[in-house]
Amino acid sequence: MAENNGAGLIPESKKILLIKILLVVLIISLVGIFLLDFFAAGENPINSGNIPKEFQITYQPANFKVKLDKQEAIAILSNPEKFPEEFDNLVAQMNTSLIRHVAKRMNLDEERQEAMIQSYRNNFHGDLKKWYYRDFIAAKDTTSVLYQNWYENESLNAVEKIHVIASKYTCFLIQQILSEVLQTSSGRYYAKGARVEDPCGIALTEALQPMMKELEERAAIEDFGKSKGLLEEKVSRVIAELATYEQRDKKGLNQQLQTRFLGMAVST
Repeated sequence: MAENNGAGLIPESKKILLIKILLVVLIISLVGIFLLDFFAAGENPINSGNIPKEFQITYQPANFKVKLDKQEAIAILSNPEKFPEEFDNLVAQMNTSLIRHVAKRMNLDEERQEAMIQSYRNNFHGDLKKWYYRDFIAAKDTTSVLYQNWYENESLNAVEKIHVIASKYTCFLIQQILSEVLQTSSGRYYAKGARVEDPCGIALTEALQPMMKELEERAAIEDFGKSKGLLEEKVSRVIAELATYEQRDKKGLNQQLQTRFLGMAVST
């Protein structure tokens, strides 16, 4: 009688098929769990048709151009106590430039851009101009007046201080205005396009930094001119003093050479 050696065993080909089926089921299950969690979080970039149109942002490249009068701005920053109203206007120009650039990068229409500017003027500038002025005056180092008078680096120091202060408030300003103008219920929106970045980062790196760099370059020129003039003045003063000392020495020497006693020169 022949023995049935393979009875009750699954053929090798069926084992491989069963393993493949299990792997497919496992992969489908994992994908389903992932998609379920993703949709539950409200982040569905695939089915973008479900996202309200006003919450969809398409970023686009935009060049930032500094429109400040750099020489006037440095004069104001060098003496804010003398020009408080001009200081307020300078703060407004800086912030509106940052807001405008962010709006252009986010490809917002003209209506929303103007809404952002109006929101800043009506709701934020009144407080920000006070905060900027308070912090700027507090940051002035009055203990190094003599040092600054010699090296004349006051303009560059002023630009560096306003850069620090603007960096402190820029993110708060941009976030508040966007949340007001876009009117998102959860504070989030769907963004796509070239160079998608955080609006705060755009304002700081693409607008504020180039603006401050141009002001710093102008301030360095202003300080160099002042330092050069001050150095020339000091050199001229030293030369004049040396000439005076030399003239006095000559007069004293001549007087000594003419000293006589009983008709004889006794200067030596």
